[in-house]
Amino acid sequence: MKEGTFDFGANWDAFSDRLMAEGRLHLAMASLQKLLQREDLHGASVADVGCGSGLFSLAAAKLGAARVVGLDINPLCIEVCGRNKARLAPSAPVSFHRASALSPEELAPFGTFDLVYAWGSLHHTGAMWEAILNVTRMVAPGGTLVLAIYNEHATSPLWRVIKRTYNLVPAFAKSMMAAVAAAVIFVAKALVTRRNPLEKERG
Repeated sequence: MKEGTFDFGANWDAFSDRLMAEGRLHLAMASLQKLLQREDLHGASVADVGCGSGLFSLAAAKLGAARVVGLDINPLCIEVCGRNKARLAPSAPVSFHRASALSPEELAPFGTFDLVYAWGSLHHTGAMWEAILNVTRMVAPGGTLVLAIYNEHATSPLWRVIKRTYNLVPAFAKSMMAAVAAAVIFVAKALVTRRNPLEKERG
């Protein structure tokens, strides 16, 4: 891992150990169906950019995609994805590869796809607009790009400082910062949405 960056591999490894199960996969499938407003992905090619745990790559395959390629820059994420595939969908037409959304030369060999899915990943690259441009080139003519990024907010500069500090402090301080931040986020989301934030089912 590059110094000063968040280890998403460790994050998805912990998530997979605690929460990855058949039920979670079905929730991901339902999430894709609702998002895309279609019942299946029969015969489609799908790229999952920033695949994390591989959950949505596997969900796309379970919905009938003929070819699914999961891409992530973090080598531990690729390892975690492979383990999750072996456990939940060993025969699925899914492959996982290490590649950066900031490197067109790493993306080009995979070709283009009917569906390119980049949910909550490209804003973590450090060069979001460059990453978005590179990823749009992966969309086949007539294809679909699913993109989710953070909204800019009045508190964004503060969170930027908090995140940079988190990535530089020792492990014990990370735990303390995470506990405080989680409490603040929980309360803020509950007040804004008037719903229990723990009811969120996406992985």
